[in-house]
Amino acid sequence: MNKTHHFEPNKVIKQFLLTSAIAFGLYTGTQNMANAQVQPQTYNQATEYVTGGFGNSEQNEIKGLSNNYNLHLTFAANQGAYLGGVHVIITDQNNKTVFEGTDTGPLLYIKLPDGSYKLKATYGNQSRSSSFSLKGNARVGNVLRWDVAS
Repeated sequence: MNKTHHFEPNKVIKQFLLTSAIAFGLYTGTQNMANAQVQPQTYNQATEYVTGGFGNSEQNEIKGLSNNYNLHLTFAANQGAYLGGVHVIITDQNNKTVFEGTDTGPLLYIKLPDGSYKLKATYGNQSRSSSFSLKGNARVGNVLRWDVAS
């Protein structure tokens, strides 16, 4: 017995449009996820910052935002590998905490007002401290390194 198949153009068009819409939605969703890896954040509703930088894509994205921030910190092992999970506290000249992050790095860019600051960064049980000042359009960059067992 021969079966006869009837071609239904409306059904084919509907299936094509539905499949196209789903594919487009999946594509734009993955593009938004890929582009939204690095999100600027705010500490205590006052201090803007961005952190991350594992992988070339994320590093490039953060470095592309560098003009928005006047403090650029990089955390690394003495052997050169980038480090994350660094606890950072920055205090101003009045000893008021203007930034604290418990899981930052390997790049940390912060926007601070003009002033003098103290930085304490801790990785594991090792701390690094420094002082710095910001004025006008000046930017401060610092690479902090730690001894890390291989």
